[in-house]
Amino acid sequence: MFFRSRRRQSSQEKSRAADHSDAGLPETTLHQTQQLQDWRRSAQRVTRAWNAWLAAESRDRAIRYSVFVAALADEERAAAEVERMVDLADVGQCVTTTDPRNGRLGAR
Repeated sequence: MFFRSRRRQSSQEKSRAADHSDAGLPETTLHQTQQLQDWRRSAQRVTRAWNAWLAAESRDRAIRYSVFVAALADEERAAAEVERMVDLADVGQCVTTTDPRNGRLGAR
């Protein structure tokens, strides 16, 4: 039985793996996948900023709040991009997207 190393992949290794896994996908699918990943990452930043704001001491609360508001604005922008992509699909275009919950491709 083979086990994965617990060593984290470097960004170069991750990009190399992404290059191989994305090789057969159309450019529009890659763009849609990127939009969903951006939205997911921005939502995760909102969660981290929220938790940091709640845990901050009084002298750090103002800056943590501003970081939270900036993360929230970024998440709103990313959500609007995904919503626009979905609206285009509803107009009649067939869009293949990646499910953000499991990373698998699925036609919409």
